[in-house]
Amino acid sequence: MGSLNYLTMSEETDRKYCAAQVKLYDYDRYFAAVMGDEVVQRGLFALYAFNSELAMVKERVTEPLIGEMRFQWWRDTLDGIYGGSVRDHAVAVELAGAIERFSLDRTSLERMVNGRTLDLKDGPPNSLNELEEYVMATAGEVMVNACMICGDKLKRNTALSLGKYWGFTGIIRSLQYDFRHRRVFFPNDLLRQHDLPPDGLLDSGQSEKVSHIIETLAKTFRLNSTISAYFEKPVRPAVSYLAVAGAYWRRLTTADFDPVKNGLKPSRIATQMRILKAGLIGRV
Repeated sequence: MGSLNYLTMSEETDRKYCAAQVKLYDYDRYFAAVMGDEVVQRGLFALYAFNSELAMVKERVTEPLIGEMRFQWWRDTLDGIYGGSVRDHAVAVELAGAIERFSLDRTSLERMVNGRTLDLKDGPPNSLNELEEYVMATAGEVMVNACMICGDKLKRNTALSLGKYWGFTGIIRSLQYDFRHRRVFFPNDLLRQHDLPPDGLLDSGQSEKVSHIIETLAKTFRLNSTISAYFEKPVRPAVSYLAVAGAYWRRLTTADFDPVKNGLKPSRIATQMRILKAGLIGRV
């Protein structure tokens, strides 16, 4: 990759823009990232802002074709960055800096883009395997790159597994929101197994079936198992937010996997305290 001439008078504006976007749309990751030094923070904010841009494509377009065009714009943007030129876009500029500073892998970033195309699909994923591939390509690759930014030598498979854990948790946490926006992430094979139509997920009479599907996902991917690893200090800004997922699964298990049960969502201060504790002791 050639030398990048991406530093401009607007550099500080671009940095602040990315930080603000992450704080607004991805607060758990944001709060964990601020535990890193200034260089790490900036790299993580660039990565997470890029991820938010991809995640919000579905909500910002009126039809799949326009969404595909937006994803192609980001593919072309990555082509330009790795070719030595950067588009005049705050997230692209900051991402270019992170790519050069931390030697982020192009294939991994491209997987983040390509994985998001499932968001544009009309209907749920076909199988558990398709859903897992989606989560690995999105939250998994985010974690891989975040660990690289933190300078940690965490094995790629370990980072992917941690990201998968967060990604699956996010799908369950946002179940009601996604359904209101006509998105269903439960795979068709599980829906058929439980005789549950996609458009009936939140019907009052279907709550027990929904809970059974969530329990199946939890057992299949060990989502409600405790992460027992100890994380060294350098990588903690990239992983401490996983403490939020651990607390969520403990509450959800107690609630018999009912995703609409009261008390599942913690307060902002409770979330902050969990992330801070994880950042201090190295366990999530």
